[in-house]
Amino acid sequence: MMRIGLIVAAASLAMAAWADAPLFDFGEGERSLWLTDAATGEKVFRFGNLSFQWAPQNATAGRITPLDRNGYRVELEFQNDVTGKCRGNYEVHPDGNRIVVDYTLNIPEEVTTDGVIFERFIPGGQLKPLFKSGIWFRHANGGVPYEAKGAVLRPFPGKRLTVWEKVDGNPAWGGEYQQHIVFRKDEKDPTIRHARVEFMVLPNGFDASTAAAVFNRQVLALNVTTAKPFHLFDVGETPEFKLTVFNPSLRPAEAELRVNATAYDGTETIRENRRCMLAPQGKTELSFTLPKAEQPDIWFIEAVGTVDGKETFLRSTVAAMDRHEFQGAPQGVFGISAFFPIPDRKSALELLRRIGVRHLRSENGNELRTYGMDAGYHSAYTPKEWAGKSPEEQEKRIREHIAKIKANGATHWEFGNENDFKKPEEAAAYVELLRRIRPILDAEAPGVKLLSIGFANGFGGIKSLDLVAQAGGWPLLDGIAYHLGRGNTVPDLENVGDGWFYLSSLQELEKLMKKHGVKPVYLTEIYTPTFPNTFWDDSLRNATENVPLSYAIALAHDVKIAHYYQLNDSVWFDIGGVNSNDREYSFGMLYRNGNVKPTLLAYQTAAKMLDAAKFEKKWKSGNCSKGYIFTKPDGSRVALLWDRTDGYGLNQKKTEFAGQEPWIAFWKTRTPVRLKCTGTEIKVINPIGQLRRIPAKNGYAEVNLSGEPIWVVGAEF
Repeated sequence: MMRIGLIVAAASLAMAAWADAPLFDFGEGERSLWLTDAATGEKVFRFGNLSFQWAPQNATAGRITPLDRNGYRVELEFQNDVTGKCRGNYEVHPDGNRIVVDYTLNIPEEVTTDGVIFERFIPGGQLKPLFKSGIWFRHANGGVPYEAKGAVLRPFPGKRLTVWEKVDGNPAWGGEYQQHIVFRKDEKDPTIRHARVEFMVLPNGFDASTAAAVFNRQVLALNVTTAKPFHLFDVGETPEFKLTVFNPSLRPAEAELRVNATAYDGTETIRENRRCMLAPQGKTELSFTLPKAEQPDIWFIEAVGTVDGKETFLRSTVAAMDRHEFQGAPQGVFGISAFFPIPDRKSALELLRRIGVRHLRSENGNELRTYGMDAGYHSAYTPKEWAGKSPEEQEKRIREHIAKIKANGATHWEFGNENDFKKPEEAAAYVELLRRIRPILDAEAPGVKLLSIGFANGFGGIKSLDLVAQAGGWPLLDGIAYHLGRGNTVPDLENVGDGWFYLSSLQELEKLMKKHGVKPVYLTEIYTPTFPNTFWDDSLRNATENVPLSYAIALAHDVKIAHYYQLNDSVWFDIGGVNSNDREYSFGMLYRNGNVKPTLLAYQTAAKMLDAAKFEKKWKSGNCSKGYIFTKPDGSRVALLWDRTDGYGLNQKKTEFAGQEPWIAFWKTRTPVRLKCTGTEIKVINPIGQLRRIPAKNGYAEVNLSGEPIWVVGAEF
């Protein structure tokens, strides 16, 4: 289905009277500078004072001098200044509804400004959540568009006005009254430090994305929303989404809009052009309907707005997924290493249950049992934390961990994360701790499994485990925790040694266990990172195909649990944040705001196909067609089949590498294979769960295999 149209949208807001009149003024009191409501004279926002968290000094407002254009210069008066040499000021410059505050400090070099926080708050107000905006860019070499960091904002709503703070310091280091800011040394004089803070004042009721668009200097603010959490509909529903268009300017704007929606198979289901007349800082909302979801699918949305030749755009997704009742109590191989409570914890846990997650790393197992999941306990191993401690101190720390394990109802304890032992004495120190842990754990929490450090294949994991075994640690462990990183190859590349390979590194671990004794393997982190436009990481299409391969391989090799890292994009210390320079922000099956990547559909499809399944055997046809065969409790079989005629590498390393759009098939060669079947057809399911029925002729059905793995039901192997 495709629609092309031209619609003129009326502006939703009339020109605001406040646009021609100042909203705020300034006042002073309580050794601070205040913003006041220009209409009422009421003090609404206090700001400016400094506290040096890693030094004794703090500074409050002293003499205030008016500057041109309604600005102010505030001399700082220092308290607790042990040097007696600290001086400084800040200048306040209003620009329309924006306020720029520039700090200049003249302080001795030994006085650190790394921990400086500045005061700002609304009397009687409560701290509101941060809004982390992003700015979408076209890739210079024609790759996939990507999102970069935009303004991070904190709203302070009052009776009539909202003050928006732009947070340039550490967003996590902010409270109700203070916020960290970054001071930088002057290039010519290290005793001089500079910092800038920005605010914007708007009437109550304005959307955060409008404020962000002003700070980001964008001509429009665009936002795609649906009525469903995660923009995730059920199969059988007709998905709908809305595009909200904001004009951040104080002038009217005529916007040319283009909206496209492309399905996973490349079908363009929406292509519309619309023209909108928007009032100053006004908005309009446009509705779009996608085709009825007859089976799982995902639509990649692009919305583009142009004003006076300047473009603003965004990418988003809308998806449809079916529902499946997974069998029995927690079992099977499907786990998740981490998730964030977006949009809230309950919704996130319900989504995890819906996609078939049975195990979570380092969560509360008592809570998870109601969602059909269990949890392990994970703690870091930091040698310095334990070195030099008395036996009594070590025992106290061990018991503290075990108390948390018991309180959380954890099934196992993963003690350590990606340590790299290069010397025998490093492993020996760790093993000595295992010897102290083992009897206490057995006595206090019998049945809880003690796992090794989550060693990583890319960081000397096999060597480190070998050193642990040589130091006598093997009998102390109930299982091996391992991380299987992977670079520019498919997961099924085998027998090439240890390194950034999935199956091959797992084979090296199996060889080590033949040497020292076989133990259950817990892959506490596996990955399909989708950092855009890099040859080393997966494209969205590659990642979607590599999810089923990763889990089929894990089950075939008798892995106890394989924890996918992770549910969400972004990182634990910047939840919902954007960083286009850090691949750690791109490991999720959900984008940072919670909408779905096709990898989520692939995860649920794999969990359904392998629900309660057991590995039976490998399958091969010709030189390059291969697969795994699994049996279900009812005796039926499910297979995952693929072909490696096109090789095992994903991309070639290039200086100007450009990624490929997710709806474009990656593998070129199609290899026909005849499969025996006793019925009238076989079912072929692609990675995201889309079903095709292939009729049998004379007891055989023919499928075309490629590098994209497919699930097959109904064939005889």
